Amino acid sequence: MKRIGTIVWWSLRVKKQEPLVEELIRLAQKYNIEDCVPDGVGGLRWAVVRACNGYYNPGREYFIKAAQRATKTGVTYTILESRSQETNDQFQTRVKPIAIDRLHYRADDNGEHLYLEFGTPVGSELKAEIYRLVGRVTHDEIRYFIIDFIHRVCNGISLRKTGGIFFIPDEFSEILQEMKHDLESLGPGIVIYTVPQYEDSQDAYRESAQEMLLKEVVEFHQRVKQFASDPKTRKSTMEKRLAEFKALKDRALYYAEILNVMADDMVARLEEAKAMIAKNLG
Repeated sequence: MKRIGTIVWWSLRVKKQEPLVEELIRLAQKYNIEDCVPDGVGGLRWAVVRACNGYYNPGREYFIKAAQRATKTGVTYTILESRSQETNDQFQTRVKPIAIDRLHYRADDNGEHLYLEFGTPVGSELKAEIYRLVGRVTHDEIRYFIIDFIHRVCNGISLRKTGGIFFIPDEFSEILQEMKHDLESLGPGIVIYTVPQYEDSQDAYRESAQEMLLKEVVEFHQRVKQFASDPKTRKSTMEKRLAEFKALKDRALYYAEILNVMADDMVARLEEAKAMIAKNLG
């Protein structure tokens, strides 16, 4: 029986074992998707934002609420106490704010450094966590890399609105396996799952592919309409939408061929969006 593609999902448990930024950049360059690793990832300020989102101290008695008022020179965050107690044979967790601290960036000849304004004990632990993250990437960056790879390198498509499970056409199975090996070699805790799919399962994915592609097309049409009606929209913005139009049209026609997706309505919407772009560009 003919193979039509692969279902892909993953598990990322890289806490305390984060890969180096350079390793992920190397993979992004290999697959020609360098821009999926944003500038500043692995830097000190990036590490501050990452660490200030849900950090628990080692004893898990305190945690940090998402960073507040992050600026170019520092970030203010709230320290909350987390206490569990048993009531009527049930455990309940009470959370209350106990302190506010502020981290400041300071640059000198040796680079950027951090110092605490109030110097709370939890703040000192957080500072150590920040320095630990410098030069590394978290599961978020790895997840963005995988999704970009699936969409841009393998012409894959999400099978559900919340994401997490993707269909990749069979012609990309070889490069998918290569990426799987490359990514899992970065360290323990990164696992990519792949399950081959055959012709008898084609109908099961056609409806999902149809729904997700139409969603992409409708959202694109709405963005173009919004940009076209705004006199402040720059020419370069519309030129990027033109490139996006071509990629989406090619995608719709491609899935019409391999999964018999009904693409006529999608193509009509895309051509309408293209007309708006052309009119805006003059």
